[in-house]
Amino acid sequence: MDHGDITMIGRGAIGAYSDRFPPGVRIGSDERPVISSGRLLAAARPDIRDA
Repeated sequence: MDHGDITMIGRGAIGAYSDRFPPGVRIGSDERPVISSGRLLAAARPDIRDA
């Protein structure tokens, strides 16, 4: 995004994966986890700025 945030497109994962997150991971009430393929992330890599 123009302001530096990253938008993810994927399948909603709140119910199916919530018990698989590492200990200590918290999801805010305004946040939703998504599952995205590694292929999609690899294709997007050139467009993601270095941290």
